[in-house]
Amino acid sequence: MIRTFFWYLYFWLYMLFSLLLVIPVILLSLPGLHKQREKYIQFTVSTWAKSLIRAAGGTVQVTGSEHLPEQHTICYIANHQGAFDIPIILGHLPGAPGFIAKKELALLPIVNIWMKSIGCLFIDRSNRRAAIASITKGVKQLQSGKSIILFPEGTRSRGPKMNSFKQGSLKLPIRSRTPIVPITISGSYQLKEEKGRIHPGTVSLTIHQPIDSTGYREDETKRLSDELTRVISSAL
Repeated sequence: MIRTFFWYLYFWLYMLFSLLLVIPVILLSLPGLHKQREKYIQFTVSTWAKSLIRAAGGTVQVTGSEHLPEQHTICYIANHQGAFDIPIILGHLPGAPGFIAKKELALLPIVNIWMKSIGCLFIDRSNRRAAIASITKGVKQLQSGKSIILFPEGTRSRGPKMNSFKQGSLKLPIRSRTPIVPITISGSYQLKEEKGRIHPGTVSLTIHQPIDSTGYREDETKRLSDELTRVISSAL
């Protein structure tokens, strides 16, 4: 209970402090400073993410870093066990990839500023037309050189087993012809219980060999989904 209290206290104090950290993001938005802005955002977000895990008493064991492609634009595709999956990925994978989030998070003070800075896509799951528009925006984002992380399960499994993948989001790497790097997250559900209590624990993050998205047509999302499920589940 004490750890949980101090974790949430730390989270919101850091969020308030991060308002000062937003100032360089604004200043670095000037023409000619794009690379410096991206480096600053990646460093700041990665540092924040790792600190959240440490504050929870968590440790992350990473294997397979040698499988990361040299090119910086990657579509990471991972299973989704718990609320700490986002900090785990932002803290331990390069590029501070954006991710698809429900539209309600766009209204969360301070947090939404940083989500937008890393290129998160906010989606209205109840509106099919808006969801399609988000996929189109995601394709353009990948083509522009910004990495994205996808969680095809759509929601947290809250346990060691994977839910079935929803195939719609898999059109992003196929349309953009971006390399896919499958990611297995194992144990993250233990760090935060369903009731919000924080617990220490060890999480395994496995980076698998890249999959060439050009080997799939847009009508082959089922085949891609089956392959990703096989690869990701192999490390659970």
